[in-house]
Amino acid sequence: MATPTKPMCCVTIGHMTLLMQADKGMKLVELMLHAVECERGYRIPEKYMVGDQPRVELFMVKPGQIHMPPGAGESMPVRRSRDPRLLK
Repeated sequence: MATPTKPMCCVTIGHMTLLMQADKGMKLVELMLHAVECERGYRIPEKYMVGDQPRVELFMVKPGQIHMPPGAGESMPVRRSRDPRLLK
């Protein structure tokens, strides 16, 4: 796959960094301004403990900074079914 031609950015949310088109990254950061972390409790009834706002960063990436390993981006990710099935 060739180097992307559209402006690209990296968005860091907590400890995860994602590479995407800059316009989509800006939208994601805007949405994350309204989010807070939460921890799910597994008691009955379920409860969610509200935490702090996540750390969110956006930085622009130059095309020369992106390294695409052979075969990257050529296959679609496997979509997981909502109905888990047992393997035979």
